[in-house]
Amino acid sequence: MSHIGFGGIHDTGGRTDAPSLGLCGSADAPCAFWEVQVDALTDLCFQKGLLNLDQFRRNIESLLPKDYDSLAYYAKWACALAQGLCQFGALSSDDIDAQLLHDPPRSVPFKEGDRVRVKEETYRCRWRKPHLRTPGYLFGACGTVSRVLGEKDNSEALAFSVVGSLGKAQPRKAREYLVRFRQGDLWEHYGGEAEDCVSVEIYEHWLEDAVSKGAGEVTGAGSSSSSSSSAETGEQAEEPLRKRMKTHSEEEEGKHGDAEHKHDHHEHDHDHEHADREETERNAVEKEGAPVTGQAIAEALINAVIAKGLVTREELHKSVEKKEATQADPEGLRVVVRAWKDPEFADRLKKDATSAVREMGVEMGELRKLVALFDDDQTHHVVVCTLCSCYPSALLGRAPSWYKARGYRSRVVREPRKVLEEFGTRVPQRVAMEVHDSTSDLRYFVVPLRPSGTEGWEDSRLLGLLSRDALIGVRMLPEKVSN
Repeated sequence: MSHIGFGGIHDTGGRTDAPSLGLCGSADAPCAFWEVQVDALTDLCFQKGLLNLDQFRRNIESLLPKDYDSLAYYAKWACALAQGLCQFGALSSDDIDAQLLHDPPRSVPFKEGDRVRVKEETYRCRWRKPHLRTPGYLFGACGTVSRVLGEKDNSEALAFSVVGSLGKAQPRKAREYLVRFRQGDLWEHYGGEAEDCVSVEIYEHWLEDAVSKGAGEVTGAGSSSSSSSSAETGEQAEEPLRKRMKTHSEEEEGKHGDAEHKHDHHEHDHDHEHADREETERNAVEKEGAPVTGQAIAEALINAVIAKGLVTREELHKSVEKKEATQADPEGLRVVVRAWKDPEFADRLKKDATSAVREMGVEMGELRKLVALFDDDQTHHVVVCTLCSCYPSALLGRAPSWYKARGYRSRVVREPRKVLEEFGTRVPQRVAMEVHDSTSDLRYFVVPLRPSGTEGWEDSRLLGLLSRDALIGVRMLPEKVSN
């Protein structure tokens, strides 16, 4: 069916190129604190009218495919919030960039003759498509400063600056250098002379010392130099930049973090390494693992929103606390138990679940309507959102990672029985399956059939039968339990 995925990369329903669940059931990854904060901040922005759900969705759907694939889930949310808050004037790009982009100038500027390396682009600055003035073929390359050009208007930042009252963008300054690169260091099999070169103007924030802490200088095939360590160990010299250089998509999938470490210790003498305090600290950070792709964007957004006064730290803290409480003790389980034991409440829940759960202190918000799906002997219900990950979080806490994953979203509408089997759930052939795709403002949850043999049980015992996954529909309760 050629129209599958018509809406864009987010339109996953029925796609066959998505991976299988690979989760052996409902295993879930814990959220980092910044992810919890982004989740809470999103709700606060909706509550304050800073943007609405549909604007937020549109911004996620507008991400480039490679960005949609590589950004962490809540980093996508952070990008969508950043775009929306800027689009509607609550923030400016300067507010976010002030938290994100501005590296302080070097205390000691580079000088003519210094050997420098061009940094590789990272997702630190990618909450929107950037205006980069450093060409990608230079990422990771080493060259020599041939001229100090002085302070210049930073066009990378100027492209996004707010226009002032005189119609001129507010200038930002950055030191700029003319850097010379040998052609043989850039291009594999370069056919010219050894001293042929390319000269490029580069801002200081793109440059670092060529011989950085713990890593030797990268040299290409055209270079006559080779390291003593590689000669002694028989290892081949580092490949030319053009051959080893990563693509943008590889970088944005979080793989760029290894770029410098792949040539660690190949092109410098180990006897001359210095275990100074800075290097020790850097190594300790590396052992903790690289930040998640897009994490810096999220943290910058949080700081920008607070600095602007749109949200206070206390408001964010209370929102996080509320969400964590729901996560630890989902109210949805008690809603089901009450429906099992109170026929009148169950009837109200069927007719208007939003109002019924309000009786138990659960607020769905103005834009979301809750629908209770009652299983019976003939039908079993399961919930998904194929376009994003709409989910009754006020009732069940944050959506599990598998619910948000492309594998579940694409497959459960096409092969629901097979997907449920991966969760250990076999739906009897006599029972029809109904999949509910939450594509708009309805939020669904399943009320499982109460097992026979539970008559007279206390609430606490009934709660022990239930789980979040049962209320999503990927788990079924036993038809009968013994006392």
